[in-house]
Amino acid sequence: MASSTTSNPFSQLRNAVVNRFKPHRAEAIQRIRYNILGLVVLFTLAALLPFPSLPTAIIAVASRRSSEKWENDWFYRWTCLLEVVLLCVIAFNVFESGYAIKYPRPAPPPTPGKPKNVFTSPTKASQNTPQKPFKILSPNASASR
Repeated sequence: MASSTTSNPFSQLRNAVVNRFKPHRAEAIQRIRYNILGLVVLFTLAALLPFPSLPTAIIAVASRRSSEKWENDWFYRWTCLLEVVLLCVIAFNVFESGYAIKYPRPAPPPTPGKPKNVFTSPTKASQNTPQKPFKILSPNASASR
């Protein structure tokens, strides 16, 4: 019962979704720049403001101790959770952009277009000249009409 990855419909769906949301190279480079800047800002704000530092926030979120909603500790735990969620979103963006740079999305298939005829006869070229759509707007029109 060996199944290849090309015949599995779930892997095809996963590959289609991953390739659809994978950024192009220029967008991936821009995302990496801005998200690394966001990481630096997040680390700096967590260190300077009276919020818990990121390692402390990760430990607080990872601990199994639960607190009631209106205890003294619930605001601290929700702040830690917010910091960890921001860290995870930014880190995921950086990793996804790095993956998109290393493995770019496949080129789209060529769209069928109208074949252009290089050799056109002079009579066909003269038929394609545009006509004046309105004679009212011509410079030779009189104002008495």
